Amino acid sequence: LSESDLTLVWSTIAGSLFVGAAFGAYVMSKILETHGPKHGILCSALVLVLATPLAGISHLVASPELFVLSRMFSGIGVGMGTTAQGVFLTEISPGTSFTILI
Repeated sequence: LSESDLTLVWSTIAGSLFVGAAFGAYVMSKILETHGPKHGILCSALVLVLATPLAGISHLVASPELFVLSRMFSGIGVGMGTTAQGVFLTEISPGTSFTILI
């Protein structure tokens, strides 16, 4: 690969996590409305558990495309988890210490 092609591949790999995180945050807002933060965090963990072996498989088969996909799924899980954990913390915290968390 040329240097510009290699830069494009690494930029795509790095950026796919953030694209996935934005999508995951949007999806989590819908999950939080319907199922609540506890189920949302579990969904986030499930996505991350599925994305991790996908990254390993992409290394075994030497597929950069599969690695980009695994990074996208990791980003979705990260975005979902980041969105849900704030809501979860506000729900489980007692009223007296609520202002400390904010």
